Amino acid sequence: MEDGMGFWNLRNFNLAMLAKQGWRMIQGNDSLLYKCFKGRYFPRSSFLDAKESLGCSYVWRSLLAALPILRSGYCWRVGNGSSISVLGDKWIPNHPTNKVLHPINELADEMAVSELIDSKLHVWRSGTIMSLFHKEDADAITKIPLSRRVVPDSIS
Repeated sequence: MEDGMGFWNLRNFNLAMLAKQGWRMIQGNDSLLYKCFKGRYFPRSSFLDAKESLGCSYVWRSLLAALPILRSGYCWRVGNGSSISVLGDKWIPNHPTNKVLHPINELADEMAVSELIDSKLHVWRSGTIMSLFHKEDADAITKIPLSRRVVPDSIS
């Protein structure tokens, strides 16, 4: 973060601090800051999907400046799968883009990962996955460990 003369690059430093605040908003939905911004700027979406709006505050615009950093580095951890979009989200760990590499046209854009999990047994629906996905994607999906308990999805 230093230039050649020993000065700190303040823009990068500020973006790093804003990304840290954004990460806190992703991880802790109980904070007053999160609740205020959620109600005002992204009531029907997640912080990662939030957009700039007319008349938004300087603080909100500043947080949004760090979103590309957060979007590039996050990956969902599969719990019950209800919060994760099969095609839209990064959720396949140890996969080149953390996303489905070979999308198949029959898959609905709004399909949730929960539709690929047997909710009673807490196991992947392997047959369904093998029929819906390219082998490379199917193998990567079925290698994701699932909890025996019903837990919410989280971002890591």
